[in-house]
Amino acid sequence: MPRIDVRALPSRLSRLYARSIYGALLVVVACGLVIPALLASYFLLGVQERRATVAELNDTLQRNADILSLGMQESLWNMNTEAARSLVDSVMRDPSVVRVQVRGTSDTGFIDARAPARPLGRVVRASRDVVVQGEHIGQLTIEMDDLRSEQELHRKQRDYALVLAVQVLVSLSLILTFLRRRLRMPLRTLTGFSDRLSRGDFDTPLVLEATGELGRLGYQMERMRVAIRELFVDVARREEQFRTIVTQVPGAVFRAHPGGPIEFVSDAIEDISGYPAATLMRGSTEDWSNLVVPEDRRIQRQVTRDAILSGRSYEIEYRITDALGRERWVLESGQPQGRPGQPGFWVDGIISDISERKNNEMRIEALLAQQGAILDNVMFGVVFTRERRIVSVNRRSEELFGYPDGSLIGKPASVLFVSDDEHARAEDKYFPVLARGGDPSHERQFRRQDGSLLWCLVSGSSIDPGRPEAGNIWVFADISERKAAEEKLRLSSTVIEHIADGVMVVDAHGTIVTVNPAFSHITGYSSAEVVGQSWLVTRAGRHDGEAHAGMLRQVAETGFWRGELWSTRKDGETYLEWLTVSTVRNDAGEVTHYVGVFSDITRLKESQEKLDYLAHHDPLTSLPNRLLFQDRLLHAIGRATREQQQLAVMFIDLDRFKNVNDTLGHHVGDELLKQVAAARASACATATPWRAWAATNSSSCSNTWRAASAPARWRPR
Repeated sequence: MPRIDVRALPSRLSRLYARSIYGALLVVVACGLVIPALLASYFLLGVQERRATVAELNDTLQRNADILSLGMQESLWNMNTEAARSLVDSVMRDPSVVRVQVRGTSDTGFIDARAPARPLGRVVRASRDVVVQGEHIGQLTIEMDDLRSEQELHRKQRDYALVLAVQVLVSLSLILTFLRRRLRMPLRTLTGFSDRLSRGDFDTPLVLEATGELGRLGYQMERMRVAIRELFVDVARREEQFRTIVTQVPGAVFRAHPGGPIEFVSDAIEDISGYPAATLMRGSTEDWSNLVVPEDRRIQRQVTRDAILSGRSYEIEYRITDALGRERWVLESGQPQGRPGQPGFWVDGIISDISERKNNEMRIEALLAQQGAILDNVMFGVVFTRERRIVSVNRRSEELFGYPDGSLIGKPASVLFVSDDEHARAEDKYFPVLARGGDPSHERQFRRQDGSLLWCLVSGSSIDPGRPEAGNIWVFADISERKAAEEKLRLSSTVIEHIADGVMVVDAHGTIVTVNPAFSHITGYSSAEVVGQSWLVTRAGRHDGEAHAGMLRQVAETGFWRGELWSTRKDGETYLEWLTVSTVRNDAGEVTHYVGVFSDITRLKESQEKLDYLAHHDPLTSLPNRLLFQDRLLHAIGRATREQQQLAVMFIDLDRFKNVNDTLGHHVGDELLKQVAAARASACATATPWRAWAATNSSSCSNTWRAASAPARWRPR
């Protein structure tokens, strides 16, 4: 028979109790039945029955002692041993009686009966005095043992234990049957159901044939299964949506515990770093920091540490070294969740690959630097405005408006205008043009910092045509010199239009380009009649080709000619003009036009001739006066000296001319002078100069003068 280790029984019961509720109930039921039964058996059989047996044995002992003491009175008085022996033998027939001893008064033995030798139990003894009529005649002692009582007690205990065991077994069987049907089977069904739930089987329904609390529990668990299945379906749907969103997010979504593990990172991290998401999730945030380029690692840690301590979101750009050893730019955006040091504190964020953007930015910065250098050296001012404020300008703009370097940035755009009202009117006029995508180019006066005005040709475009005020780029070209030139040209044009001199512009090929109204007034030709014609249209035949060739040669050599020239009007009349010809050249020095300015000096020439004649001749006799005589004389002396010739001077005097004036009158004297002057003039074949003053007339004649060398009298045709 196997030996039961009683010392290991409590631990086995504890494991059975902790293994399942069914085992716990078995332990509780078993302990609830067996232990009370054992206690009851011990109390009933081990205590009370034993007490009852001891009491019964003691009662029997006392009764036997009383019976023997009474029965022995007569026998001991009479010393009848036979009668006493029969009484003792009758008592000795009780198996519990061990010894009966009767003594007389003389302490002599009367009867001493002993039971046959046998195993004895606990022996009890009782004594009685034998008294007859008040006289003590002897003593009786009886001894009994409890072996038979103990045997009877043991038999009762066995019987009771058997009955109790049967009762416990029957009770346990009923309880086990009840527990199996009402508890174990439903619990096994519920346990199997919970196991299926733990394995993720939310589709198999719970089939539970139970009522009461377990039935309600099964109903609630079935509802929980349905709710969990719906929840998992919703979670799966949301997870799919989340994965779809994560895959569409331009970057890798992550959740990490600062200084601890990386709880989650999306698969997009492999495209960024070259490391699979599973590899990074097996590491920590320090492993990720080790991928950061050493030059950026300190600032990356500092920014994230400050954000974590403050609980604010953060953004930082830094470089990492990917799995292939290449440097890549990333943008990390994160939001701390919770408080540092508390359980469950983490950071959610996105890591995006911005390598292409950073490379583009660096290229853009290089291009902007180049463009800035270009813009700073162009002749136009470029101004970028946003929300009616100047955001950026080039160097030319600052020079153009007279502002120090960088001082224009941040100022309102109205500082460039003559007034705020002028700026408002310009916006009202040209912002709608920008919104339509039109060309807002126009010329306007602007104000420098020192208050002086300048003219600019301004053009621009809007970054967002729908919101012109959001951002505009304006280009300013300084046209102050052009405006001044235009003003000068306008004044010149006004002068030319209203000047009395004729103006004719001829191209390099001699074709008339334009004429002014004075040209038409002098020549009689309208502008339409001469534009496109040769400049020789008014040429007169009084000059030979050599004269025009000389003029053109001088113009070609010096770019300028001035002199008198005969021309013909439309009606055929010739006139003398005072002509000035100037050459117009381009920047390359090539002749593009000739400008001729002329005036009709026919009447002027006639007036000059008349004045000259009156200045050098006597108005009465028309003979040369003293001024002309002196000029001709000095000329003749100089010529004679150069040619080593002789010179003769003749003086003619009219005698008694004063008498004629006094007697006949001055008019007769004047007539006499005219006749004498005419006679002397005809007498000099070479038109010798005459000089007459007062009453004296003188004339000189040089033998070297010839008609060809004498000055010819200018007369118009």
